[in-house]
Amino acid sequence: MDSSSYRRGWIPRPILQHEAYYLAAIEAFQKSICGQVLPLVNRTCFEYTIRAAYENELSDISPGLSSARVCIFAFMALSSFFAGQPHVDKIVTADEYAREAQDLLPEMLNESVTLDGLQALTMLCLCCQATSGDMLSIELMLSTATRFVFHLKGNVYPEDIEGGTLSAKMHVRNLFWICFTLDKMFSLRTGLQPFIDVTNCDLTLPRMQTVTGPLESLQPFYHQHNHSMFLTLIRLSLVQSKVYHGLYSFSAQRQSDADLLATIRSLDIALDEWRASVPTFSGLPRQNENRMADFLFEMQYHYCMAAIHQTSSRCTAWVRNQDTRAAGSSLALSVAASRSVLRKFLETDPQSEGQFLLFCLPELSTSAIHLFSNILMCPLEDRSETDLSLMRVVLGHIGKHIWRQTPTTFTAQVRLVEEFMGDLYHLAEMAILKARRETVSFILFSNLTPGLNHPGLLCSYQNDVGVIGDFGWTGWKPAPLSFCNGVMPRLIANNITIPREVQNDCDPGDRAAISNATALQGKSQYQPLRNLCEKKNCSAFLSVGGNFYNSGVDFTTGGIIRFQKVWVDMYCGGVFDTATWYQCLGNHDVVKGQSGVDFETKVAPLYDPHWYFGTTGRPYYTYNPHGADWTATPAHPSTKTPTRSNVTRAERATQVAFLEQTFAASKAEWKFLQLHHGYMSAATNNTDVAPQIAVVEKHGGVLLNGHDHCLAHFYNNNTNFILAGGVGYPHAGDCNYGLPLGPIHQVAGGKLAVCC
Repeated sequence: MDSSSYRRGWIPRPILQHEAYYLAAIEAFQKSICGQVLPLVNRTCFEYTIRAAYENELSDISPGLSSARVCIFAFMALSSFFAGQPHVDKIVTADEYAREAQDLLPEMLNESVTLDGLQALTMLCLCCQATSGDMLSIELMLSTATRFVFHLKGNVYPEDIEGGTLSAKMHVRNLFWICFTLDKMFSLRTGLQPFIDVTNCDLTLPRMQTVTGPLESLQPFYHQHNHSMFLTLIRLSLVQSKVYHGLYSFSAQRQSDADLLATIRSLDIALDEWRASVPTFSGLPRQNENRMADFLFEMQYHYCMAAIHQTSSRCTAWVRNQDTRAAGSSLALSVAASRSVLRKFLETDPQSEGQFLLFCLPELSTSAIHLFSNILMCPLEDRSETDLSLMRVVLGHIGKHIWRQTPTTFTAQVRLVEEFMGDLYHLAEMAILKARRETVSFILFSNLTPGLNHPGLLCSYQNDVGVIGDFGWTGWKPAPLSFCNGVMPRLIANNITIPREVQNDCDPGDRAAISNATALQGKSQYQPLRNLCEKKNCSAFLSVGGNFYNSGVDFTTGGIIRFQKVWVDMYCGGVFDTATWYQCLGNHDVVKGQSGVDFETKVAPLYDPHWYFGTTGRPYYTYNPHGADWTATPAHPSTKTPTRSNVTRAERATQVAFLEQTFAASKAEWKFLQLHHGYMSAATNNTDVAPQIAVVEKHGGVLLNGHDHCLAHFYNNNTNFILAGGVGYPHAGDCNYGLPLGPIHQVAGGKLAVCC
């Protein structure tokens, strides 16, 4: 042999101890995880290979010099990786030997087809997978190896072949099964057509007798080695072959929905039957040396489960529904299996098992794609956050498998997958954030009064919008009781007009509620509201009116004092300083007439910038927070009195026209009308807003209102009505005296969350 052709690290021309060295290497390899699972080397046959390479002693088993040399280089690469010293040196040494073997491949291919050549190509496939993950090189070597297998009749059971040495025939058969396993595994990974056609193969499994008998020599291993793992892998490859042909072949992709689902069911059963035969899944204690084999089988089981069930996405019915949440959904099983693949990978120890990373990178990237796709379909599901976290942790775990001495080929492959999965993670994160921004989520605030019904649903979305209505009780002082009960009746009897403000300040119901309402707002409402909104990261507040009980405020000293106390001094600090309040006028807010309306719509926004009422100075306006269009209108079309008149009709027509124009021009997914009086009620329906409601219904909008002092969700004529008027002081009548008002829940397919 010409030693100058060898790279540094190759043992010099053989002398007697070299044969002993290789025999020891064979014994060490056969005890390794690779040797236990894959019978790549037969000791009897390999002795002929050594003599051919070192002594030019050719034979029927090893008839080619170049083939023998390549085979030894390939074996040294493989044994260095699987049975060598600590993993810092394994990949480096294996990579050097593998490159030397590849350089000699042209010489080998000039010879006839040999067992040594088949061994070399098969071992180089595994070495290439272990050190570089170069799928093109792997496929080229595997395709050549499969042709060698057929030339050597490895596709035929050894008993049916005449002539030849039994050990050589048996070893060729083992190499056939190894090539078959690699072929089916890689075709399922890549989606490319497999090289081995099962119709041209005898798929009789290796026999399993362990007692002395005529068939003992046909066992794939020597008697001291466990061959059950090899048979387990063969059975798995048979299932993988069925998966590819049944679901991924050209003809399989043209199946009807019924045929596709039937194929999925049958393959699912076949995979479960294989699983039932594997000790890994029995739950019984396993020996530590079988840890990597168990890891391989569990990873492949979950990967095959995902590969089978994710094809259900082709079904027309499920594509339209896009619902993978049901427990029996095939797509849900695919996503769950992908989660299991990633979680199983997290159990690996980068220090002791890091060199095996490239064997599972395709499974990791495919599983990440499945989770990414599921997040895109259901970005607001709770599981999406968990899946995103899992993707992040797996990404970090992959990075731990790189160390300083790692060859560039290994590092390049890992970094490529790492970058790809990192992109998936960031895109999934952006999809969740985008969905949250586009999803309208309300927090309806209410004081919880014993005995009254306050239904609600806890919601967990970020960038929530706090909705507050009928809350402005603090600072209101009713008229003296002696005036209301004694003087005011005499004034009315003498035809003296009582101002609306005075009438409100004598209202017996409001007088009865004032002490409790003020106490609730001042003590138990402000701080919890602030704490909750800071926790939920409220980005804005929406008022549905009832800002100043009982008769509003105007541009007078009394109005200024009241505005300062009820609004400026109360809602300050923390989230109140950063969130905008989109205001709306209620019937109590317009009692003072035009002066009150002007103060709240023109003066107040300049008084306190957080008080927002549009930019036109009108009592109605539109705005667009978080991808939804909102229109706010006052309680009554007339700011003078709630009676019908020509002026009232004109103002109503103006507002309805504004609402119609705004909704018609809106391109937003969500359109809301924010006003005080509701159309649906547990007490009395307010039919005076029917023209506005007609516009809402026409454009598929949502009504958000107050007035009734309660929380409720009504549904009428395909329209959602959300009542949020229970902040200041819930009223028993408005709350249906504690009886359920109807469900408050996630509405509109879960994209609209009503919370309290």
